[in-house]
Amino acid sequence: MTDKELDIMLKKSLQTSYLPNDDVNISLMDKIRSLDEGKGKSDSEGRSNEIVSVIRNARKPISWIVKAAIFFLVFSALGTGGVLAANYLLKQSEVYEHGVSVGGNVNDEDLAEPWEDVPEESLGTEEGKGGDLWYSKEVILTDGTYQNSLYSYRTYEEGTKDSGFPNIFSEPIGTPQSITYVVTEVTSDGKVAGEAIDKTLDSIFDYKGHRVYLSQDVMPGASADSGYSVCMNKTANTRSYTSSQGIVFTLVDDIEADVDNWTRKGTRTYVMLSYGNYRGFIYFEEMDDNDIHDILDKIVLGE
Repeated sequence: MTDKELDIMLKKSLQTSYLPNDDVNISLMDKIRSLDEGKGKSDSEGRSNEIVSVIRNARKPISWIVKAAIFFLVFSALGTGGVLAANYLLKQSEVYEHGVSVGGNVNDEDLAEPWEDVPEESLGTEEGKGGDLWYSKEVILTDGTYQNSLYSYRTYEEGTKDSGFPNIFSEPIGTPQSITYVVTEVTSDGKVAGEAIDKTLDSIFDYKGHRVYLSQDVMPGASADSGYSVCMNKTANTRSYTSSQGIVFTLVDDIEADVDNWTRKGTRTYVMLSYGNYRGFIYFEEMDDNDIHDILDKIVLGE
């Protein structure tokens, strides 16, 4: 199994999502129609109707790549909460039976509903050249519309430098296993239309023989108050920890997680890391709290 295949499997299993309300969906449909103005009627009308049909079913969660493309317009009407930690606002986590969320209007039924599969097509791979920090790139087309460029790096520091995401660790936390930067863009007639709608840096580390997975996400055009969720099989043992940096983290276990590359059921401990325009989470696979606290003590978040 390649690093990219593992990244994709992890993404599909984690099922992060943005869940806008009906008003947001209506606004998004109006936005899409306005973008089509000036084009030929038959072409633009067919394109709008196709996307609107998807949006009308947006309450039913779908595959990880498409969720980013569909839900990129989220407005500040969605609620948020938080606790003051150091010099920034770390958003408060809400724990449900089947997941954890920050902001937005989420219920457990949304998190528990099975996710749909969508077709994916590899558009090719290439190796990095002399001046590139990434060593390989793969482009995947999802649902015939959403182009996802996956850049692979050898170190977390290279990934953050190239992607623009902050390095949130005061010192290395383990051996990097897979560092992948994913840029999601919408295509029209086979060409990228507009700016990227989602950017994610996914990092996997080995810490004393245990997997640590960090996901950092930015959606240009999404409000800082938009909702962000991670789906789980069964949550338990919610607790808090105040790190040596003064950050108050909420920890929650998924006690029916698929661990050891999906060979058995075990425990993953999740912590949401959403502040400012950044959304994300970190999970610790089959780790005790002392080791988890050691890593959380190394997290330093900016304003």
